[in-house]
Amino acid sequence: GVGAGWANSIHQSSISIYNAVLCVSYGRIYAGRIAVGLFNRSPAAAVITASWADLGLAATAEYDAVDVWSGKSAGKRLQGSVSSHAEHHSLTLLILSPSSP
Repeated sequence: GVGAGWANSIHQSSISIYNAVLCVSYGRIYAGRIAVGLFNRSPAAAVITASWADLGLAATAEYDAVDVWSGKSAGKRLQGSVSSHAEHHSLTLLILSPSSP
């Protein structure tokens, strides 16, 4: 589970708005993990990308991503960014964890 750190991350989250309808919100939760919300407020499906720079991460960092809703992997050893296809008026919620060496 995400645990008590989740509430703190929401309060301390940062947001980068790409345009009026697509945005990324994120917060550090615990053990180097980051919660990332990819919001699609448009009437059409879209691919939303959060770069490591958007998230305040080192460009060379590698992260594994898990989709919170499905519990499935959304990528392993990702470098530089994470992307997700988001249906219209939806939220994709990911947890990024530092990749194991």
